[in-house]
Amino acid sequence: SKYSNILKVPNEIMGIFYYSLIFIFSVLSFFNLGFLTLPTTTFIKIIISGLATLFSLILGYIQLFILGNYCDSCIASTLVNILIFLIIIFYACITY
Repeated sequence: SKYSNILKVPNEIMGIFYYSLIFIFSVLSFFNLGFLTLPTTTFIKIIISGLATLFSLILGYIQLFILGNYCDSCIASTLVNILIFLIIIFYACITY
């Protein structure tokens, strides 16, 4: 559909980029490197995962209410994004 690309970038590519960024910043948080402090990487993960969750919810709305169709893997991806966001928020709350 016309909703499968944002600024001519396929949603799948944006998803791969998102999951890669979350992985990279999680690894950086784990090693707690001096140039990227733990609060900085956590803040970046909150922003990135929050935007991804919002984007997933918008696409889910479009999928269900505008297109009138749904995709099991898309719903699962949205749930995973919500879970990632909640885990990062929970981690930030108990750490800081």
